[in-house]
Amino acid sequence: MALNMTSKQTIRRALPMNNKFWATVFLSVLVALSICRCESASSHAQISATQSSLKRTLPFVPRYLAVRGGASEELGSYLSAAYGVKVDDEEQQSAIRGGTFTDALREARSRARLLVVYIPSSKPGHGKKEASDRAAIKSLLSKEVASVAEKKARKKVKSGSFILWAAKAGSTEASASAKRLKVKPPKGKRRPTLMVVYPAQAIGAGGVPKVAPRVISQHHCNPPPNEENMAVWLNTLRKRHAKQYAAMQLEKKEMEYFKERQKGYASSVQSDVQRQKGYA
Repeated sequence: MALNMTSKQTIRRALPMNNKFWATVFLSVLVALSICRCESASSHAQISATQSSLKRTLPFVPRYLAVRGGASEELGSYLSAAYGVKVDDEEQQSAIRGGTFTDALREARSRARLLVVYIPSSKPGHGKKEASDRAAIKSLLSKEVASVAEKKARKKVKSGSFILWAAKAGSTEASASAKRLKVKPPKGKRRPTLMVVYPAQAIGAGGVPKVAPRVISQHHCNPPPNEENMAVWLNTLRKRHAKQYAAMQLEKKEMEYFKERQKGYASSVQSDVQRQKGYA
């Protein structure tokens, strides 16, 4: 507690008149201790308030930027086995992700890549109806497509260009993603869905950022492209959409800076707490 005037007068009256010097020294020490205690309590209260409001004071981070790891399990092995597609070199084949379409969009945005979407036209075990699907799957799992997918989107960045995602034919996720992408079934013979999607940033309900799919190219798959043609098609899209890559990479870099600032700020607060505990 801080000393008031009554406390000071009481101490002076209690001491003899010839000890005024020591009374002054005694009062100075008490005042100094009182100030230190007030400052310490104020610092602890300030640090406690800072810790409790840390999440509120830091900028809002969209959920899709916090995605870690892959969208889900690797679906390439299932597609090659189910549709009888032989892969020459499994180590060099491109990875095809499964899981939900929303998670794939978020991962593509967080990694600054475009998303290649593939939905088979028929379920496994339908013989001739699988011909188009087998051709498309063989191209997607080829080393040519894998090379383009991992090619630098821009010269000055290290990240790749594409993420491949697929859904099982007839599954709920296949129907949901086709609806979101507004896929129109072709007339006559059924063909697989093959398109490239830009994971655009949009503002959802309540002003919360979200990722919205924007189709930038769709292949007619009549017939599906072979390995070389699919690689050329994707490489052309990679060069054509440099502006979209630049926007995603800028956001990715800002997110990295934000994480560094957040980590440094939390470390600074923790250091202040430890230092104040040492003073107490």
